[in-house]
This record gives sequence, structure tokens and C-alpha cells, in this order.
Amino acid sequence: SPARRVLEGCLAQNADAPLVWVRYMQLVRAGPAATAVEDARKVFLKARKRPGCTWHVYVAAAEIEQFRNGDAAS
Repeated sequence: SPARRVLEGCLAQNADAPLVWVRYMQLVRAGPAATAVEDARKVFLKARKRPGCTWHVYVAAAEIEQFRNGDAAS
């Protein structure tokens, strides 16, 4: 999708931008249901390895798991 290409371009220029990683995870999670959960988790794993990864990325990933994926663990 065009939005995905834009976010990937932003990450190519500045891979340590937490907000871009958060939006990318949200966009990927909103994709086709069959692969969305695993794809969003893969994006989180990539973001987590970046030196500029902040707590914002972790919170966003946790919120996606809880609210979007219906994870009952609190």
C-alpha cells in the first residue's frame, strides 16, 4: 500500500524514529487478518533491535496485543 511504502521510506532514512515504528506496527496490524498479528510482531522485533528504540514502541506493541488482538493477559 502507499502508506506502507511511505513508512518504509521514513525508516530507511531514520530507522531510530520511535513514532515511525509505532505507526508502522499499527498499519501492519490493520492489514489482512491472516497475517496481521505475526507481521506486527515482526515489526516490533525489528524496532526493538534499534538503538533508538524507546519505551513508546514497547507500550504501543503491548496496546496492540491487548486491544487489537484481544489478548486477555493484563
